[in-house]
Amino acid sequence: MNHARLRTTAALLTAVVFAGSLSGCWNPFAPKSGDGGGGEDDFEYKLRTSPENVVYNLMNAYERMDAAKYLECLAEDFIFFLNEEDTAEPDLPDYWGKAEETAIHERMFSDTTDVQSIELTLTQFGGPEEVPGEFPEDPPRYLYKQNVDLWVHLPNEVTLWANAGATFLFDRDPDETGPSGQELWHVVEWQDVEKFGTKLITPREGEVPISISELKAKYLR
Repeated sequence: MNHARLRTTAALLTAVVFAGSLSGCWNPFAPKSGDGGGGEDDFEYKLRTSPENVVYNLMNAYERMDAAKYLECLAEDFIFFLNEEDTAEPDLPDYWGKAEETAIHERMFSDTTDVQSIELTLTQFGGPEEVPGEFPEDPPRYLYKQNVDLWVHLPNEVTLWANAGATFLFDRDPDETGPSGQELWHVVEWQDVEKFGTKLITPREGEVPISISELKAKYLR
């Protein structure tokens, strides 16, 4: 290509980008957003009108490292029960509440975290189980069993891998409704347990097995 054609092509490209910036059109040279770097995109969380929608939001909040959206899934009096094997350690409690969950996830998902990316799969095991409400006049709550695969990718090609089970107890949110008055749900209890129904899978190269409780505690300390 001769110098005259190069100058013409460069001028045309400059004009396209400049016109796009004036009109608000898509810029073909702009970086992609929504790739874990906090950019805006067209992803939408679901309205918490069912326990299934809460599970969807929780899983995506983890993968998108979105602490605020994760915490929206939890009741104000939320309790996380650590795995019984982990509570044998003297420095770990039997359970903690939303304040600790807030500290953990704001640290784990922060701009200064050592976490590079997260993958989370929640697979329901069996159907939901009806659980009586806190008081006799309360409507029932629902217990969901989930198998958890959580990969937390760290620098130097190290991955923390939690392959476990979880029980989530769901109840109606007494403090918030949807935009049209819809009943909303949230998690009131999460218990870290052994995986349901299947054997543990051998970790792959670079994967360090860890429990959900140990992984969370790593970012609480």
